[in-house]
Amino acid sequence: PEALVNKGNALLGLGRIEDAVPCYEQALRLAPGHSNANYNLGNAYMDLGEFGKAVESYRAALMADAKNPEKHFNLANALMMADRLEESLPRFECALNLRPDYVDALCNHASALQSLGRTEEALARLQKALAFQPDSVDLHWNLALAALQHGDYKTGWREYEWRWQMPTFADFRRDFEAPAWIGEPLDGKTLFVHTEQGFGDNLQFCRFIPLVAAKGARVVLECRPQLRRLFATLEGAADLIDLGDAVPDCDYQIPLMSLPFAFATELDTVPADVPYLTVPAGTKPAPQIAAAEGLKVGFAWAGSPTRVDNEKRSIDLGLLAPLFEVPDISFFSLQVGPRREQLAELGNDRIVDLTDEFSDFGDTAASVTALDLVISVDTSILHLAGALGRTAWGMMSQPTGFLWMNDRADSPWYPSLRLFRQDTPGRWQGVVSAIRDELTKLTGRAAG
Repeated sequence: PEALVNKGNALLGLGRIEDAVPCYEQALRLAPGHSNANYNLGNAYMDLGEFGKAVESYRAALMADAKNPEKHFNLANALMMADRLEESLPRFECALNLRPDYVDALCNHASALQSLGRTEEALARLQKALAFQPDSVDLHWNLALAALQHGDYKTGWREYEWRWQMPTFADFRRDFEAPAWIGEPLDGKTLFVHTEQGFGDNLQFCRFIPLVAAKGARVVLECRPQLRRLFATLEGAADLIDLGDAVPDCDYQIPLMSLPFAFATELDTVPADVPYLTVPAGTKPAPQIAAAEGLKVGFAWAGSPTRVDNEKRSIDLGLLAPLFEVPDISFFSLQVGPRREQLAELGNDRIVDLTDEFSDFGDTAASVTALDLVISVDTSILHLAGALGRTAWGMMSQPTGFLWMNDRADSPWYPSLRLFRQDTPGRWQGVVSAIRDELTKLTGRAAG
């Protein structure tokens, strides 16, 4: 058995995961209950993304080795990956009882607590871990996310600057000759604000540009081409350039999402005057909207597939079917990307797809402004509606993005938004039911 386990480990190290699994299985036939065979089989299943099987293998490994903190830790991680967050917590605690200075366990335990909305406990775990490893990039990054979700913006925005040392941000880090702006006087100076992260992030944080301009700066704002016409309506930007254009001469530079830190933004000082974006001059909404009758509701049900948690924040269009039964409403799809194909699969002729009318966010903004209500998951459409000051309802997963905070039905960033949250991770039925009830109240008529 030991030779088979070692052979499996060698194959695992070579990335030959599917060849490693039979080695561990054969070892277990020779020595049922062999702890290390079960443990490494669990590791193989984790690499294969078969988290349920990994959970069972790690449990079997612990039957013969219950005092091993690493095995408790890996079981906890497998439970987390299987979205069994509550079950993971006692396993992290077992690992930490056996090894109180187990920094990885403190870090991942904090992540599980944060995902459950227990951010105060998560922060305590992270602070304890930082006492052991004060320079850990992972710990500082997780502290940023937990603090922001908790509403501790003073800590959160400071720690968010650690993102540039994270491996996931390495490819996006850029070097500039000009120094970073961290709050110095800007009278007569040129500040280059460069774009980062997704469309929703850009829509949310461009609100700081007028504040920078008010400090006397000439602001050059970089953006993606799809946002250029819309961002031309933003006050304070002296010049707009597309991502990929030559970097202009400037006195200072700053990434867009570092502006909250530069302005020492706290929860009660979020610049929330809306709208701060408007429809570009001469841009008309999709003509189908004006021709429609009843309450005019646009919706989007999925985010960009490039985001790692996209499946959790997105909803299958079929689950929204109860909404389309409410009478006296004209429904308009604002969904772009591969999930748009679900419209044809649903085959509901009450839904009008507007997205052929959109060439950029300026066009989308014109149609959003013409609607009575927008309903969307956590994606750029929700941010766009909020930035335009339009009434919008957010369908929020659990866990949700760190800037939507815990439990709140509103957002300090967008006064016109109302949030409907999952009560159980992965279950959208409660959200859909609550939104259907609210739509019924708006129209005054229940579905037959």
